[in-house]
Amino acid sequence: MSNERMDTPVPKPSAEARLRSVLAKSRELGRVRPSQPPRRPALRPAVLERLLSLSRRMNRITRRDDLLAYLRDRLHELFEAQNSLVVLISRDGTLHLLGDEDGADVDHAISHTLIARVVTERRPVLVSDTARDRELHDRTSVQRLGLVSVLCAPLIVDDEVIGVLQFDHRSRPGPFTEEDLTVLELFAHQSATAIRNSLLVERLEAALDQTRTAQERLVATERLRALGEMAAAVAHDFNNMLASVIGLSDLILGAGRVAGADAKDLRALQNIALSGASTVGRLQEFAGGASGDDRATNLDLSVLVREVVDAVRHRLEPRADGPFWSVSLELTSTSPVRGRASEVRDVVLNLLLNAIDAMAQGGVVIIRTMERSGQVVLEVEDDGPGIPSETKHRVFEPFFTTKRDGHGLGLSTCWGVVHRMDGDIELQEPDAQGTRFVVSLPPAVLDIPSQGPEDADAAPVSARILMVDDEPMVRTVMGRMLERAGHSTVVACDGTEALSLLDDSFDLVITDYDMPDMNGAELASRIAATRPDCPVILLSGWNPGGGDCPIDGEGIDLVLRKPITTDRLAAAVRETLRDRS
Repeated sequence: MSNERMDTPVPKPSAEARLRSVLAKSRELGRVRPSQPPRRPALRPAVLERLLSLSRRMNRITRRDDLLAYLRDRLHELFEAQNSLVVLISRDGTLHLLGDEDGADVDHAISHTLIARVVTERRPVLVSDTARDRELHDRTSVQRLGLVSVLCAPLIVDDEVIGVLQFDHRSRPGPFTEEDLTVLELFAHQSATAIRNSLLVERLEAALDQTRTAQERLVATERLRALGEMAAAVAHDFNNMLASVIGLSDLILGAGRVAGADAKDLRALQNIALSGASTVGRLQEFAGGASGDDRATNLDLSVLVREVVDAVRHRLEPRADGPFWSVSLELTSTSPVRGRASEVRDVVLNLLLNAIDAMAQGGVVIIRTMERSGQVVLEVEDDGPGIPSETKHRVFEPFFTTKRDGHGLGLSTCWGVVHRMDGDIELQEPDAQGTRFVVSLPPAVLDIPSQGPEDADAAPVSARILMVDDEPMVRTVMGRMLERAGHSTVVACDGTEALSLLDDSFDLVITDYDMPDMNGAELASRIAATRPDCPVILLSGWNPGGGDCPIDGEGIDLVLRKPITTDRLAAAVRETLRDRS
């Protein structure tokens, strides 16, 4: 039994391996170009006109998929062949078919031997009768397909064979001529040029998309930063006003000067002011920073997610006549992240509540934690109606909301928290309907243990305190609040006056941060140089811990955010004096 040229069925991996070898040889051959192209017969004007018409049309198509579809649909216009197809070849040798055999099993729709010849020779091939061709006449694939006459040409882009055009007659010889070979050679060259141009367009569009996306992200970031700076300034002024309102109401209620309905109204007024302070606090969190007494620690993201979900279980309980929501947790063990626990909980809570609110009729929320590409990732996904395309670019803007009773600060606060942690938050579209928010955070580098719970044991009953603030109403109210807590208070309007008053009789200095000529941090540094034994509390309408108000300056023992209640101020004084004693 002869085994010299039998073409037996070959499994796909072997066929691909053989074609990869052929492609490698073809690339090597492509570096050596023939010194003189083969002579071709002159073409008739009608044929040239047909080629020109097809070429013009191809050159107007810029998208590769559209171009390949056009090639597939127009192959029949070139020759009167029984079958026509385009064989596309990837760099790893994988084949894909377009044309009459589109969708067929590639290994059963082509002759690998024939394709390999075209790829190797890198020129058109005309076989008038396969029965008389020494290489093809006994190949199993040729016999299986019934190939009799074949006309092929390679598609060469940047010296790389990316495909083969094939026309054939089966069962009987076809009228392919040398002129047909010349036509196909020209058409293949024009097709390859058009494909190359479409690839260049794709690369250019991809680069433009990347540039456009980067520009949009930069513009959005700068806009949010500008809004954050404006919000921080507004919040500072509001905090000073609210500090006076809350402090005065505290003093009036504490003195027992009102009772009955008047006391109830005053407490309602104080609660309204405290609610306003909470809103201002969210503004400041968006602008940058958190309260000074909430220090950054290493956090387990999965643990925080479980805590938040447990805290809102009551909202998820099914009701007989209402919607039902379920939360699916897909949590993995990840590296810790560095941040403030309260802030990260707020991010998870905001994203979870937004997902629940988006599904008015109920639905499923999936929360995932994982590590991906060197980042610790949090995903919150719902199967609600999704966010309209016209508002997606605005979801992180402060005060933008589509909820009737929303304040528009939830997602903007999330954005601020995540970016302060050197992370990123983005809105994605899941495979099905719904919305997916993805938070990416860098893993913590240092394992710095968090501070333990503070001991509330009593310190000295009474202390002599220097209260410094440039706002007359604020320093007066604060002074009275400290006296109500049992302390002796002296007030100063700025850092210069404070330094002139400071002597060994003072046990503590409480100073505003934002003051003319000398801010609170600078005053604390001067006090540390002359009275290192005197503790300093920094009290500010700015956001402690943000760029506007440092929490780790020299001589600063504690940073508090305005407005503050009498009880919280008294506790802060007690804790600071205790720590220094």
